Amino acid sequence: MNLETPGAEDRGAQDRRGELLSSATDPTGRSVHRGGFHSRSERRAARREARRRRAMKRLSYMAGPVVVAIVTFACLFAFFGGPSEDRALSAPSPADAETSTETNAVLAVEQDGRIAAVLWLLSRDERGLVIGMPATTLLKTTPGGFKTISDLLVLEPYSTVADALSKASGAKPGQYYAIDWAKLRAKAGVRPKGSELLPETDEGAAEAAQTLAFLFGQGQLADAAGWRALAPTEETDKTADSASLAALIADSTGTWADALLPGKLVEGIDQGRGYEFYEPDMDALKEMLSGRTVARVIAVEVQNGSGLVGAAEDAAALLEPLGYTLLPVSNSPDFPNVEYTQIISAFDSIGEAVRMRNLFATGTIERDIDLESGHLVVVVGKDFPLTAAEQ
Repeated sequence: MNLETPGAEDRGAQDRRGELLSSATDPTGRSVHRGGFHSRSERRAARREARRRRAMKRLSYMAGPVVVAIVTFACLFAFFGGPSEDRALSAPSPADAETSTETNAVLAVEQDGRIAAVLWLLSRDERGLVIGMPATTLLKTTPGGFKTISDLLVLEPYSTVADALSKASGAKPGQYYAIDWAKLRAKAGVRPKGSELLPETDEGAAEAAQTLAFLFGQGQLADAAGWRALAPTEETDKTADSASLAALIADSTGTWADALLPGKLVEGIDQGRGYEFYEPDMDALKEMLSGRTVARVIAVEVQNGSGLVGAAEDAAALLEPLGYTLLPVSNSPDFPNVEYTQIISAFDSIGEAVRMRNLFATGTIERDIDLESGHLVVVVGKDFPLTAAEQ
């Protein structure tokens, strides 16, 4: 999907931009400072402060909100059947059951009653793929124009989302369910050091997709009880619905991969009002689903910022088995005073940045629009667990 630049030839462009600002703006009113900075360090500092303010605001209201993973699939994924209209784990209607292949599902990852990310599960034969979609992903609906997927799931029948995804990607989404992020994270045994909020960005979507794929690989969601435990509420009996989800992945346990929906995060300020949304690249998604995706080269530069001898080499040793192209290690410009490990990512490499953070068990993620596509920079800080690389 391409968002066109307003011009004389496009009389509706200004209206469409207004549509985006009214429907895609983060409901918490968070703003992002993009222009007016004269150095990369100033820009990064402003972004860090903006993220901190957004997180604090989400906490105050109690409203919680990568590179695409290197995966190549030889088979074509099946097209998926009709959706249900309910947000919670709900049984397919008779009409849906007639068309559903029961091989796919769309999961809303909820946090404090709010959709923080959306996961698309695709399964066929002995393969499976979890695609993470940010809550702010823009979808084009007819006749409603562009709206975020989270807004559509809350305000519109699920059939509206299913139709938009189907038209954009050429695939049918499948049934719709909801799971709770805190329960999912706890089941995976993840205990974050800082805030447990899942951001409504590509970073949060990648984190949720990787967590679910990890659980699939561990065989922890191969039965109805495992899924039932992830339901956002315990108000109704979800056994039948949980069983259908368990059946979805029963034949694919251990073979699931994860990927971030191709696209880019768009941030800015318009007339003093901040906006942020995720613009999906549906053509790239079609390539991924068709099996024609070629593994991308992910280049990683590891820098020593801690001052400890061999720190960069130890971090690089952890990354080497993952198939990254490792550039020569070097010292950070801030050597030796970097306290906390930083993972700096190009706009299209957030998914891999999240993967590295999970591998290191530490690190803050920053995006740098000046980095070349497919590039990441890891700045090893004094908090880096060197003992992990020595094992």
